[in-house]
Amino acid sequence: MGKIVKFLSFLILAFLLTSCDNSSDECDESYLNVVENNVFTESNGYALREILDVLTHEYEITIFLTGEICSVGYQNPSNYDGGYTIEITNQNTQQTYQGVHTFSQKSYTYQSIDPITVNVGDHIKVKRIILPGYNSIVQAIGQVYTKKYAYLGKGDTIQYPIIINPHVEINSANFYDNTPRGSMSNWAIPKIGLGFKNQ
Repeated sequence: MGKIVKFLSFLILAFLLTSCDNSSDECDESYLNVVENNVFTESNGYALREILDVLTHEYEITIFLTGEICSVGYQNPSNYDGGYTIEITNQNTQQTYQGVHTFSQKSYTYQSIDPITVNVGDHIKVKRIILPGYNSIVQAIGQVYTKKYAYLGKGDTIQYPIIINPHVEINSANFYDNTPRGSMSNWAIPKIGLGFKNQ
């Protein structure tokens, strides 16, 4: 019995190592998913809300893999069907993707981007900026994770870094625009996902 258990353990370990290390031609939207995972759950003290009516929603992460960011995931809020400028910058190399995207209001979807090259330990900044032409600033809201019992301007700030998996940690999150409202830091985390192609 002990030999069988050891053999099965070896097979599982071998599978995990090969599945993590092999390069792939696919853009894996679960591999480096910053927001759709088991970290930001109700049982862990988080809530998903559609709030924060500021123009720019942004977060910074560190990636401990070599590969490329190849897609971005988001969902438009229920009151806005327009577009956003999505900006993703590798702060180590200054390589930047910037493009206009419109996402579904009904479901969370991914869209391809021009790839951003990533080396182990690179710091990545991700921004979602609402396009000019929105009818009301309230349309600038978006899906964010907060502490479960926090309310706007009050309550727990989120403690960083947040370890998402062995390959990703979130370092900070910011919400801001050019109005007198100013900015808010580390109170919420935007639900903006990234697809990754491992090398």
